[in-house]
Amino acid sequence: MVATDVSADPPVPLPGVILTLRWRLPPESWAHEQGTLTIRAGARTDRFHEPAGSERVGSAPQLMGAASGDFQLSARVTVDFGARFDAGALSVHVDPDNWAKLCFEFAPLRQPTVVSFVTRGFSDESIFTSS
Repeated sequence: MVATDVSADPPVPLPGVILTLRWRLPPESWAHEQGTLTIRAGARTDRFHEPAGSERVGSAPQLMGAASGDFQLSARVTVDFGARFDAGALSVHVDPDNWAKLCFEFAPLRQPTVVSFVTRGFSDESIFTSS
């Protein structure tokens, strides 16, 4: 992450997270209460590069911090599913063309699904369902 990629707003402090976190793209709303970070992304936000190269979407909120060396992150993601493709995600960002995300998503089959994306110029998707 390049320093100019994030806002100049004050950092978002999260207990137990040693990274300095700032919004690259802020959400519609967010709150941090009793150890829980809650983010409301807003309608039709996403982060995806169409494999055919026809579309690049980068409107999803992104709370970012620069890490160096080995690190470990543990998080619990819950989603209030309401519409198809509603999701919560964790992402690793190298640059705008190289990143990965792990999503808990209300997939096209209309069931909660774990989906991973690896993006190296375009996004490659892998889906896991329990059925």
